[in-house]
Amino acid sequence: MLLFLQGLLLILLLCVSLAMLFVYSAVLIGFFTTHAPFVPIPRPVIAQIVRNLQLANGSVLYDLGCGDGRVLKTAADTHAGIRAIGVEKAIIPYLLAKFKTRKYGNIQIRREDFFQTDLSDATHIYMYLFPKPTTQLLRKIKTECRPGTRVVSCDFRSEADTPVETVHLGRTKHVLGRELFVYQT
Repeated sequence: MLLFLQGLLLILLLCVSLAMLFVYSAVLIGFFTTHAPFVPIPRPVIAQIVRNLQLANGSVLYDLGCGDGRVLKTAADTHAGIRAIGVEKAIIPYLLAKFKTRKYGNIQIRREDFFQTDLSDATHIYMYLFPKPTTQLLRKIKTECRPGTRVVSCDFRSEADTPVETVHLGRTKHVLGRELFVYQT
């Protein structure tokens, strides 16, 4: 009888464990599912990215899928008169960006889906995303942003739009951080 009860308890614990695993998996998928994986931009090209954004005092920079906020930090360090907004949906990169930019008064990090973010006040937008989300975002940017908004995409160009400029970053031996595609609304 005792062996039967132990077996029954073991089966019950296994069922509860599987149910919890299922629930936690669903929650984690919601936390980590985004439009692009977190792949940090190589540090050697960040200054070139910021330079090609052509920021000025009063610029409003959005980094869509900002990861750990490294582009925003460099932009804020080199252009104190800007406002920088990082948009990140995945929880781990969002928390990293919040932590790493906590001392910057002109950087705000938002945890939201960039397809839902109001971009109407943007003067400059940076993104490091795959071609499909880049294409979709450019459609959104064209309808929401004022004419003249400068959009810089690293490594991935839009499937539907022609960039006004392509900048080669001189990294021929590297896979990441090779080209910038510049678009203008």
